[in-house]
Amino acid sequence: MSCGLHDVVALELRGVPAVCVGTAPFRDEAVEQAEALGMPRQRLLEVPHPIQPLPEAQVAGYADAALPEVLARLTDP
Repeated sequence: MSCGLHDVVALELRGVPAVCVGTAPFRDEAVEQAEALGMPRQRLLEVPHPIQPLPEAQVAGYADAALPEVLARLTDP
């Protein structure tokens, strides 16, 4: 989550709404990065941990399940 945050902040600074999606163990680092980059209220969304060892189909299922929340966070003022 913390590594992807730089990309999300770059998008936000260009006026493109974005959500950083990652797992709980990386949330604290993402929050710190967001604050350091001047975006303390950056949208973050957690998915189940771990991701890396899972089959592609299971990760796709996590993405499908997270999509409604991603859309809600992108459209919530």
